[in-house]
Amino acid sequence: MSRVLDHFNHRLADLLVRHRGLCFLCTFALTIVAAVYLIGYQPLKYNRSMEGFFPKHDPALHTYQKNKEWFGGEATLLVAYRDSDLWSTAGMRRQEQLASALRNLSDLGVKAVTSLAESPAPERPWLTIAEVVEQDPNHLARLQELVRAAALYQGVLIADDLQTTALLVQLRERFNTSEDLGRCLEAVRNTAKEVLARNGPETTNPAVVGTHLLIHDVYEYTEADGKRLQVLSVLFMGVVIAIFFRSMRWIVLPLLVIYAALFWAESLWAMWRGELTMVSSAISSLVAVIGVSTVVHYGMHYRELRHHQDSVSALRETLCVMNPPIFWMLMTTAAGFGSLLICELKPVHDFAWIMVMATLLTGVATLGFMPFMVLGLRTQDRLEVPGRNLLSRLLDAGLRWVQHRPGSTMTALLVPALGIASGVFWLKPQTDFTNNFRRDTEVFQAYSFVESQFGGAGQLDVVFSCPDLLQLPEAELQAYLDRLRQLETELKHLRIADGSELAGITKVLGLADFLDFFEQSLSGLDRSLAATAKRLFNQRLRIQVLTGDVSEARKALKDAAGLLDGFAGRLLKPEQREAYKRQLAQVEKQLARFEQSPPGKHFWNRSAGKMRITLQTRERLSGPQKVALIAAAEQKAGEILGPDSQPQATGIYLMLTRLITNLLGDQRMTFALALLFMFVMGLMAFRNFWLAAITMVPTVVPIVAILGTMGWFGLPINIATAMLASVAMGMTIDSSLLYIYRFRRERDSGLDFATAIQRTHCSTGLALVVANIALVLGFAVLAWSRFIPLVHFGILTGLALIGGLLGNLLLLPLLLSLAPGIKGPSQSGPVPKQPQGLEPSGPESANSPHPTPPSAG
Repeated sequence: MSRVLDHFNHRLADLLVRHRGLCFLCTFALTIVAAVYLIGYQPLKYNRSMEGFFPKHDPALHTYQKNKEWFGGEATLLVAYRDSDLWSTAGMRRQEQLASALRNLSDLGVKAVTSLAESPAPERPWLTIAEVVEQDPNHLARLQELVRAAALYQGVLIADDLQTTALLVQLRERFNTSEDLGRCLEAVRNTAKEVLARNGPETTNPAVVGTHLLIHDVYEYTEADGKRLQVLSVLFMGVVIAIFFRSMRWIVLPLLVIYAALFWAESLWAMWRGELTMVSSAISSLVAVIGVSTVVHYGMHYRELRHHQDSVSALRETLCVMNPPIFWMLMTTAAGFGSLLICELKPVHDFAWIMVMATLLTGVATLGFMPFMVLGLRTQDRLEVPGRNLLSRLLDAGLRWVQHRPGSTMTALLVPALGIASGVFWLKPQTDFTNNFRRDTEVFQAYSFVESQFGGAGQLDVVFSCPDLLQLPEAELQAYLDRLRQLETELKHLRIADGSELAGITKVLGLADFLDFFEQSLSGLDRSLAATAKRLFNQRLRIQVLTGDVSEARKALKDAAGLLDGFAGRLLKPEQREAYKRQLAQVEKQLARFEQSPPGKHFWNRSAGKMRITLQTRERLSGPQKVALIAAAEQKAGEILGPDSQPQATGIYLMLTRLITNLLGDQRMTFALALLFMFVMGLMAFRNFWLAAITMVPTVVPIVAILGTMGWFGLPINIATAMLASVAMGMTIDSSLLYIYRFRRERDSGLDFATAIQRTHCSTGLALVVANIALVLGFAVLAWSRFIPLVHFGILTGLALIGGLLGNLLLLPLLLSLAPGIKGPSQSGPVPKQPQGLEPSGPESANSPHPTPPSAG
């Protein structure tokens, strides 16, 4: 089998060199075709929905989607601001102007706007709060206390300080495209800023929050970062190549490889799935890192051979010698990404597929472009790598130092690393999704403002089955509503088994709150009208009005107006009769509002037989606290409403909690799977248990140390760092594979152990240094992202690569000397004599020719 593979490898190398022009043209043509298809016919778009985070078979996702279908979803924005002069005619007018400006965005997707100024005043519902402020400014304290006590207003439209207020902006449930939704969201945010900016210093900048806007900002930031960071990563790594290669062809070659692999992979993905998700913004930077690393390893070996071979022979031998280790290098990198396919999170799953394809296609693009780029241009090679002699001497000195102190070196490297690694037991997931943004971003500041002023920015829904309220007898209906009120009361003070109260729920809102406000409003009518109004507007009729069916209520108002115009009305004083008529006109106005935007439909769906209660929750709780809160809410609903109600918690709060709490489990599973993949591939590459095991040590130790450091310093696991172990392992093991491949080749040529290690260290070790400098710079650009998970991913992966490089240069030579059967005499005879004048002298000339490379075995 080995001979067959060797023969195939030689034939492939010869074919690529002989037909390099044709290979270049074909590869370039495929790249152009993929680019045209991707840009002109099937552009990839980001899936910006909450559903895009989860697999379609997820039962929690099904409940979330049904909740949106039953109650209109979460297409709501909160526009909050502080107005020091809110309780004045000018302050109320400002809010009315803002509400009117937002309603004018109906063509873009704004469906309705609810403001405090335009809401019914407690005890005087025929007037709005703004009208009461204007007509009765001497009793503002009483009005403020009533508003603060109203469950529909406090914590929703007004904060405890009575100066921070909010408008509820309801959007269309469906938009044709994510771009249409994005334009609507940005229009709401910009309009709020413009209107409040025109009204002087009394108001602060608006804080606009909402599920749709949160997801929109995630993708806006990551998509913009992806384009910017791709340019930066290519630029930084291009500078490294320019410094070490000083040749335009070697600068252009990685660009061709990167964009070919990127276009091919994304066009295949467009044909298969056709959408990108949040983590996809890092794809271009990662492909750039892999492409540059591949080209650097081929290039360093080619330049080593060019000192004593012509360009064609050197390139042919480079392909023969480097194809096997580069193949396994790309396979292990792809395996690292492939281990992420077991993740339940859809963004990670889709990211893994694209990166597996892009990684493997990087090798194809390199073989297609490199022969012509190296030989097809008639320019003189610059064979010397700047600083090569100095780097080689430093590497040689480091090797000698390590070999003279093997025990202390291994102790100094492994003991602290293992101690630091113990921090993995303290790893915790990122529990607040808004902390994924930099603190200076608008979305973070907006959520912080709402969280502090309104008691929480999270929304948890408890959905349950309920009877048809309109068909229940009055007594049964009243009993059921009493149970709903009891449930709301107890949800505010949830307790766990040991009796301690669960913190986190700051407000509970349901249909019963609207009915209570209805009762309070009717009680505010004139005493002679209140009793009649309550009799006419019984509980059943109130529920009808709240759900938008106002026909019967209008008929009752018409009858009441007829009484005022008839005999009963003539018994009243004219001014009293006119006052009653004005009140009835205001009630009719409120009925029109209920008909246009019925609040009850957001809490009860008669046809589906479902009801929900909404809990306002604090976002900044730990993962276990959120899980306990959700479970306790479901349990309490079942206890009060009975098992037939089948209560289920759902909503954005639960979905993000599931996303966060699954991260740690996914990381453990992907790490274990990646570890298995790496070891199996090491066995396949070397067919030697000890060599496969040795490759794992410099790979695993720095990664476990990085994870431990995260635990010690309290860095949370987020959606990007959950991929850290698998991705970093797939990249750090590449250095071990290349090092051991070169060492095996030197040993098979007849060199003794010490000479083989020394030559490997000063040749492949130099290539590893150059490649890892480029890789670390490529990952470092992620530190400029506005999305914190990508920042952590870039920095920590870069540190893992540095740790892997140190492990390969300091630890790997010692491990090879300890492995059974590795340090014994070579089986291949003496070293072939070098041609006259080309014998290596000194550590920097580790460049002995090997016209017939050994097999992978």
